[in-house]
Amino acid sequence: MGIHYIEDSELQKIVEAIKAVNKMAEDETFSGADMAELIRSVKIFRLLFYTTDGNNLYEITEEDLKGITYLRSYIFCNMDWLKKITIPETVTGWNNNLFNGCGNLEEVRLSSSMTGVGNSGFYGCKKLKKINVEKLTSVSDSGFRGCVELEKLDFHKLKSIQVLAFNGCTKLSTLIIRREALCTLANINALTGTPIANGTGFIYVPDNLVDYYKGAENWVTYANQIKPISELEEGAEW
Repeated sequence: MGIHYIEDSELQKIVEAIKAVNKMAEDETFSGADMAELIRSVKIFRLLFYTTDGNNLYEITEEDLKGITYLRSYIFCNMDWLKKITIPETVTGWNNNLFNGCGNLEEVRLSSSMTGVGNSGFYGCKKLKKINVEKLTSVSDSGFRGCVELEKLDFHKLKSIQVLAFNGCTKLSTLIIRREALCTLANINALTGTPIANGTGFIYVPDNLVDYYKGAENWVTYANQIKPISELEEGAEW
């Protein structure tokens, strides 16, 4: 792919196009702060990481995203060429639909400051197999919906799971929730279509919370699939 950094002449064309769309007056200009924000916008970011080669998949590294602090809505949406990405530690803010529709995305390394992935963050990432979720405190609406290759997720700080969060994750057989307090489940449809819902997968929670989970709202539906973490055969951490 080769990262394409925008030249001044190209940037000027983009500025003119945006001014035209927004009906800005000829004498209106962008401040330095406006330009910095513009550089981080979806349209320009896609110019930085755009490829027409459908036969090759690529990786976005920390260096590629150097200096980025905020991930706007749809910033990586539908990038079919994206196979792997590492979010730098500079990223402390994010919005929704970050990777929605990235059909070839297989591996993701989130920054340690990311406590969520936004609504539909990984919706439709049908090849996603590997992602570090230890620091996530919530999984938003449709966060991992349709991630059909995900088999195991290990959460250390999870507080809430929203509607349709893991809906359609047809291989998600192991869900580990290590936080020493109940994680709320907004709706049973969060696990619809998973081995857990079909009775062949399991949810592992702290031993002292097993009975609490089994009787909790919505979790009660999956009471037979809830087990103590002490029964979990621990695998290698990423």
